[in-house]
Amino acid sequence: MSTERPTIAEVDGCLWHLCLFGWACGLAVFVPVQVVGVMVGFVSGGVTINGIRDELPRSGEGRFTSFAMGSAVYSLLLLL
Repeated sequence: MSTERPTIAEVDGCLWHLCLFGWACGLAVFVPVQVVGVMVGFVSGGVTINGIRDELPRSGEGRFTSFAMGSAVYSLLLLL
């Protein structure tokens, strides 16, 4: 087994295959609107939790204004 890392060309080729596979699966599989809503909720919750952890550290030196503005903009984007 080789320990060499793949080249960028090899990785890009693999990513294109994965993108095409995901696109084909999206055409073939019907996902109900309720499931999509739950998935969006989990993703946006994860983004919010990570933002809280990064922008509001426990030491009190956090940037609450930038966190609040970012959360508001992200929420508006999700509602569009």
